[in-house]
Amino acid sequence: MLARHLRNYLVAEEIIDAKKSDRVPGTRGPSYAPGPEYTAAVDIPYPHLFSLAMNVVEISQGRIVEMDPQGSFKATCPQCGKVFTPGEDMYDAISSWHEGENGISVSCPKCLHAVRLVDWPIKPVWGFGNLVLKFWNWPMLRPEFIDQLASIAGFEPIVVTGKL
Repeated sequence: MLARHLRNYLVAEEIIDAKKSDRVPGTRGPSYAPGPEYTAAVDIPYPHLFSLAMNVVEISQGRIVEMDPQGSFKATCPQCGKVFTPGEDMYDAISSWHEGENGISVSCPKCLHAVRLVDWPIKPVWGFGNLVLKFWNWPMLRPEFIDQLASIAGFEPIVVTGKL
């Protein structure tokens, strides 16, 4: 219901078109082309957005981890401050999280302090969730727009940026 509610808001504001797009970049959920008022969502309008082959908003549901595919990830232990590159244990924990284990933890390689996977401070940000709005090839979103989506959703979003 939340996905439908957010989609309806984006359609009502003409940020996206009402009908599903045939330009489907992923396989997770329906996609919608930018609407005539897409500029209400972005910091700087991009006049070429409509000419791009991939310019949709994809709305996905299910257990999803989003991360910058080109990211050079660094995790910081909140207990001892050790900075490290996430390893196999972190990626194994992601698999467990995908399978439904919400409380899965990963230990710091230095102090062995255990932290829930979804609470690890990792840069660039990893987003764990059950609903994703992915703005394919859109300019940076306005903070006010993100705040409005958060208000509608009833929770603070995790914003993940990156390029394929």
